[in-house]
Amino acid sequence: MNAFVITYNELDGACAAAVVMRYRKDAHIRISSAFRIDETLEEIGSRLVDSDGEVHICGVGIYCELQTVIAALRDLKKQGVKCTWYCGRGYLNQVKTKLAKVCDTVFVDSAGTNTAAVVNHLKLQKDGRARLLIKVARESRRPGDGDVQNLRDLAYAKMARYFKLYDLEAYPAAVRKLAGVSEITAGDEAEIEHYR
Repeated sequence: MNAFVITYNELDGACAAAVVMRYRKDAHIRISSAFRIDETLEEIGSRLVDSDGEVHICGVGIYCELQTVIAALRDLKKQGVKCTWYCGRGYLNQVKTKLAKVCDTVFVDSAGTNTAAVVNHLKLQKDGRARLLIKVARESRRPGDGDVQNLRDLAYAKMARYFKLYDLEAYPAAVRKLAGVSEITAGDEAEIEHYR
């Protein structure tokens, strides 16, 4: 089965995607934005070969044409692909009814973060790393304990590499490292120190 996780450029997005990686370690990671989520969904639809694929959309907003997003989700659904859209902060509530016709919507305003919405939906509340990722997502700029601060700064350093240096593997690598499915290396630690 093919699985994709789509996220956006923010710490909460990285942590939410990492939680999905705890659940689906084989998932392909795609970075998108509210301005191009429609294109990302269309691209995934053209790449999926299994009719039993999964797409997890982690907190990505919608600033493009809603109808193109719905059309792309409808096409995925026709292919037999299960799409789940997570939002834990309320900013997609106005389109929830329309999205719910073509995908599963896990919109939980009380979660406080997209990461917590994913953790709850995937029933990973007892997973220590998933709980840690909720803390990381909530502590975006405040000083945290060692693990929280290290994971947060790792994510920020890799996001900076991705966007400033156009290192297309940096942000997906950060998601895998946040998830604990890839190890944090000495090179990563040096990058964290340089970021700080």
